[in-house]
Order: sequence, then structure tokens, then C-alpha cells
Amino acid sequence: MVSVTPLFSQIWQQHAPTGNIPGKANASAIYHQNQNDIIIFGGKTSAGFTNDIWALNLDSMHWREIIPQSTVNPSVRHTQNAMYDSLRNRMIIWGGQGSGLFNDIWAFDFNDTSWYNLSANGNVSGIPLQRYGTSSVYDPQTDNVISFAGFTTSGRFDDTWKFNIGSNTWTDETNATFPLKRCLYSGCFVPSQRKMIIYGGQNNGNLDDIWQLNIDNFTWTDITPVNKPPARHFPSLVYDGGNNLLLFGGNGLNQNNFSGALNDLWNFSLSTQTWDTLSQGSIKPSARIGHTAIYVQSNQKMIVFGGNEASGLFNNEVWEYSVGNVTSVLETKNKEFFDVNISPNPVKNQVNLSFELYKEQKIVIRILNLLGEQVLPPFNDNKLPKGLHTKKIDLRALLQGVYIISIQKGLDKPYLEKIIKQ
Repeated sequence: MVSVTPLFSQIWQQHAPTGNIPGKANASAIYHQNQNDIIIFGGKTSAGFTNDIWALNLDSMHWREIIPQSTVNPSVRHTQNAMYDSLRNRMIIWGGQGSGLFNDIWAFDFNDTSWYNLSANGNVSGIPLQRYGTSSVYDPQTDNVISFAGFTTSGRFDDTWKFNIGSNTWTDETNATFPLKRCLYSGCFVPSQRKMIIYGGQNNGNLDDIWQLNIDNFTWTDITPVNKPPARHFPSLVYDGGNNLLLFGGNGLNQNNFSGALNDLWNFSLSTQTWDTLSQGSIKPSARIGHTAIYVQSNQKMIVFGGNEASGLFNNEVWEYSVGNVTSVLETKNKEFFDVNISPNPVKNQVNLSFELYKEQKIVIRILNLLGEQVLPPFNDNKLPKGLHTKKIDLRALLQGVYIISIQKGLDKPYLEKIIKQ
């Protein structure tokens, strides 16, 4: 049975930013860490589709419009994907719908505030068909954009593609097993596990399944548990940087029936592959469809912007939800193999790690950055006996930031938890 976790300390906070951004739905969003900005591109407004760029600074809570210096820019559109190219300080967008469907890829360079076309629009051999309602992730280790499915010029598809930004080339990576055809779903990237996760969307009705893609060998695995959220499309799904995904809102009815809007909040544990519904308190966003949500790792917040309700667009609505304590509470509740305690956290020099083994096991402890890259030599032990164990780990060699501690027993999936280095 799905459990309800009463997290009364996790309250929503509504912000009232200054600036004149129009109300938007089905826009795309990224987090630009260098400036502590949320970047919003395109989407639907009351005046129609747009191709404008807005930045919300999370320190000043002020919106400013970014005017491109380029003379050729992407066409107006909505339901496109946006990703942050951390190697080049650029925003990548792909696909969407405007006057028609798109399969072009563009890069907005934050250094010279200009757009660059990486792949032209058009249905030609060797690239995905024009589409909208897809989801994509960017992997800086391979310099690939990975995308699945969407609504194409030939209907819904179930194909998997990668686009290498360095060579500007597409490769069809559709494998033997893959999720059902769909569009209007949500997805996110879990770099530490090298996985793209997708949830929900539409086929001949709303979907409620969750799948993971290994982006190294492009194999899909259905990880849908028996107990799960109600089916929906146009929700938001974010990865918290540790071991959990947060799902918020969406439409539980037909695409144009806004009375199906939802505002429930769910957590999916990657370690136990289970869903839990989260108590939100009395102050929370109203039900919405087609909003954007991003995760800010520096202060462990989920930021939600915009979307639609039955009466129309939300005008400059920005909500903030504290994610950090949700992670620790749910991980403590859901752990199958360890009773793990990490202290202090945040940490300055040395972290104390304790865990309990229910039987004799070989344990490997690793420290990773948020890209899943190992940043310290692994802590390898021979088999440890059943019982409680304590390890002291020296973190003085690390810069300030957020890291992941990975504790793996045998060949099982690692248990992951965040460490904040001050």
C-alpha cells in the first residue's frame, strides 16, 4: 500500500518576482548555475506561441528578458525540450510545435547571447521525424542529447535517438525493448546512475508507467511498481541529485479538459523503486498543467513556474518547494539493506558514516560529483560481518559543493545520499 509521509517542515513558498514576463504554459526551462538563474524559453501565452527568453534570478527574484543578438533565431513554439550544455555554457533546444512540428536543434550561447542552428528543420532520412511532446536529456560525458518518442508527423512514436553536439550527427538507438508509444510525458536525467527516467504521458489515454534508460547501452527497463500515482500527461518530474524523483501536477483527463488538472506531489525512490505521496500542507500551488519545474542543487529546492488551469494561464506564479529533507526522510524509511547515518551534513573536513549490514557483505564506498564522476579514490573493504559499522571519510581534498556518497554491497544497486561540503 502506498504510504503517506507527513513532512510538515516541507512547506511550499510562493514568490512574487518583479518583472513583466507573460503568463506561460508548455514552455521549457533550465537552471543556469553560473548566474543562479532559471531560464524560460518559448511556450504558449495569451498572445500565442513565443520564442522569447526570460531569466529569473533567484537571488533578486527579478525577471529580465534576454534579447538575442543573432539575426536568425528559432521559430515560435511550445512543448519543446531545453537542456543546459555545461561544456559550452549554452542552452540547447530541440523539437516542439508552432506553425507545424519541428525537429531542429538550436544552441543559445550565454557568452555572446546569440542563437546557433545545429540541425536544420525538416523530415529527411537519418534524423528523427518532426515532433513535439517528447523529453530529452543532455549527457556531458558523451556530449549527447538523448530523446525518446513524441507526437510526430506520422502520429505517436516509440523511438530512441541521440544527437552528438560535437559532430552535429543523429543516431537511431532504438533497441529491442522500449516503452509504449507516447507524447506529453516527463523525463529527467540521473547522471550518477547513467539513466534517463520517463513517466506517464499519453497514448490512447493517460499513462502511469515509469521506465529507465541506460544511456551507455540504450537498454530500457520498466520499473513501474504496483502502487503508483494516477495516470496523467503534462506533469513535471525532477531529480533531486540524490536518490529520489519528485512528480508534481499534470492532467488526469483529456488533453483539452483543464478540469483534470492536478496538484498532488509524489516521490519515487530509485533505490526501492516505490512511489510515496507527500503531504504538502495547507499552502501549496493550485492544480496546473504544462508548468515547468527545475531542481536547484545549491539549496535543494524545486522551483515551479506557470502552467494552465481551467480559467487560463497562471500569470508570473513562482513556487518553491524544499526537497532536501524529503530526501533524508524517505531514504531512511525506504532503505532495505542499510541503516545509514551521515554526520555532520553539511560537513567541513571529515564525514562520519555508519551503516548496518543484515548479513556479511563486501562493501565499496565512493564519493561522486553530481555528474556521477568519482572524485576520490574508492574506499574498498573486504567482507564485513553482520552488524553496525562506522567509517570516517576525509573530504578535505574536495571543493565546496554538493557531492554524492555511494555505498554498494556486492553487485546490488548502490545506496546514494547527498553530502554538502562547506
